[in-house]
Amino acid sequence: MPARTTPARSASSSPSQQPFSEAYVSQCNGRPSGDQVIAAVRRARPNLPAGAGLTVKTGPLCAGVWQYTVLTVTGSEPLQVMSKGAPAALTVVTVGTDPCTVEVRATAPPALLSTANC
Repeated sequence: MPARTTPARSASSSPSQQPFSEAYVSQCNGRPSGDQVIAAVRRARPNLPAGAGLTVKTGPLCAGVWQYTVLTVTGSEPLQVMSKGAPAALTVVTVGTDPCTVEVRATAPPALLSTANC
C-alpha cells in the first residue's frame, strides 16, 4: 500500500491570504482596516474635500473578497462603500448613499447584499 503524502502548504494558502466565506458576513479584523477603506475612497473620489472628516461608522464587514463599510462624513450624509480585493490593493466598486448598483447586485455575495439592504 503506497504511503500517503500531504501536499505542502504554499505561502498563498495561509489563513491571512484566504478570502472570507461568502456564506455569511463577518468583521474583517483589519483585513482591510477602516483606514485602508478610507484611503481607497479618497483615491476613488478625489473630489471629496481634503478636510472632509471621514470616519468609520460600520465595518468593514467582509464576505468573500468583498467589503462593506459605512463612513460618516462631516456635514453630509453617511457614505456606504462596497469594495473588493486584497487589503493593500482595494478596488472601490461603489461609494455613495445607495451601494446597490447593478454591478454590486450582480456580483457581490448574497450575504453582503443582505447586510447592505440591496
